[in-house]
Amino acid sequence: MAEKKGDEFSFSVEKVIAEFERLTRDAAAVQRETLQRILAGKAAAEYLRRLGLAGRTGPDSFRACVPLATHADLEPYIVRIAGEGDTASHVLTDTPVTSISLSSGTTQGKRKYLPFNDNIFKLTMHAYRTSFAFRNRYQQERLHIAALFVTGTMCRRHLPVMAFHSVLADVVVN
Repeated sequence: MAEKKGDEFSFSVEKVIAEFERLTRDAAAVQRETLQRILAGKAAAEYLRRLGLAGRTGPDSFRACVPLATHADLEPYIVRIAGEGDTASHVLTDTPVTSISLSSGTTQGKRKYLPFNDNIFKLTMHAYRTSFAFRNRYQQERLHIAALFVTGTMCRRHLPVMAFHSVLADVVVN
């Protein structure tokens, strides 16, 4: 979690991991709650109204009215936001678009506009923070085991642990 430290923000690796573990104990419930919050927040979006969702916020209504969409399906709305500056209205989302990024174009050889809002930014930062916390924890364990090995304090009982953490750290880091 973010903690105020002078003028900078820092966070506790262990608190971030504890929050992740708490939330994933009942992942199905968290996913249902998250889906309900997203659908309720997007109910006013012009794109969804045009598809006939008409303010309904249940998952079954969403599945019945909203087909899978590609970037091309959403492009007219994104161009309206990017080209015409219509960032305040509820074109695709319930919150204003705060920035627009341009993709590298590697997927289809064409660069695409990617609209962002404060919610997407916060979620992205939360994902980075969680990923960093886990990588940091396992990297520290790996360094500790390496130090034990180098200093000669490693004994037979540490070898299976060392092998497990080495493989785990390689999977998490790479």
